[in-house]
Amino acid sequence: MNSSPTRPALPPDQERRQILDAVVEVCTRDSYRQASVEAVVAEAGITRAAFDRHFTDLEDCFTAHILETRETFLIEVGGAVLQASGWREQMRAAAYAIVRFWQEDERRARMILIEVLSAGPRAQLARDEGMEMMVSLIDQGRQEMPDPELLSRATAEAVAGAIYNQMRVILEQGGIDRGREHVPELMYTVVLPYLGREAALEELEMPPPEEG
Repeated sequence: MNSSPTRPALPPDQERRQILDAVVEVCTRDSYRQASVEAVVAEAGITRAAFDRHFTDLEDCFTAHILETRETFLIEVGGAVLQASGWREQMRAAAYAIVRFWQEDERRARMILIEVLSAGPRAQLARDEGMEMMVSLIDQGRQEMPDPELLSRATAEAVAGAIYNQMRVILEQGGIDRGREHVPELMYTVVLPYLGREAALEELEMPPPEEG
């Protein structure tokens, strides 16, 4: 009896890429809570042994995707910040870059804004470490104050958390495609504790930059 032809082994990098693409597909389609290694293996078209060569479990695979996303996020947002001068301008550039980053791939946004909340501590730590850049940038707002010691880094952490939650709600409500419209509100949240209500209100009237 003829046996089925054996599928040729993929190069390790390609195999890993297929698995990471599959975890995104499974988690954004079924949610992380409903996902399983078996579902990822089936979606990727590989064997369980192939999965085990790269990852220890579902959270390990999910975390690897978050780390990839985090690296790209920091490069793109960091690049936008470097092109701006002045704290408010840098924060505004970062806000538009963040929105653009999520709009480019809504599934990527869902993974790190929503599905990560159901994942384990490794995935959430990877996300939190990525947010440290934004916390540090927001915290520079203290240098715009007459007395920087009036606030602590905890303020920046709270502001970053508020913005993260705002972005999550925008995505959950299906408004990520209109994300640019929400940047003035995000900037109001950022500016208020450091420069006061008048400056924060100015952000609500700030026109968006022209898209290139």
